Amino acid sequence: MSILQRLLLISASFLLPISVLLYFAIDGIQDRIDFAELEKQGNIYQRPLEKILKSLLIHKNAASAVLAGDNASSIIIAKEQSALDSALRTLESLDKLETRGRIGVLSPTTALQTSEIVAMAVARGLRA
Repeated sequence: MSILQRLLLISASFLLPISVLLYFAIDGIQDRIDFAELEKQGNIYQRPLEKILKSLLIHKNAASAVLAGDNASSIIIAKEQSALDSALRTLESLDKLETRGRIGVLSPTTALQTSEIVAMAVARGLRA
């Protein structure tokens, strides 16, 4: 066996593990890129959810105040009702655009009117 053949054999024996490591490195990088894209989509999707949660809490407190006799809080209820409607519409449009219907989070929720959702939330909050 000549020196050239030995060098080629040694080179070939190192080439296989290096190629496998390169494949796994590139695959790992692609996984992190995919995860980052999903994180960005989740952040966009979460913003309206946070607005809904905040509006529900304010609406619940205002509804409790109205039930306690403070009629001035009815203005806050109307304002939060429109904020809830807006956030739900935004969330529904994001569900259609960003996720292309894969998640379908809003499909059962959109059948309910916002007032029904708020009424259920207030009822649960008053019982707690």
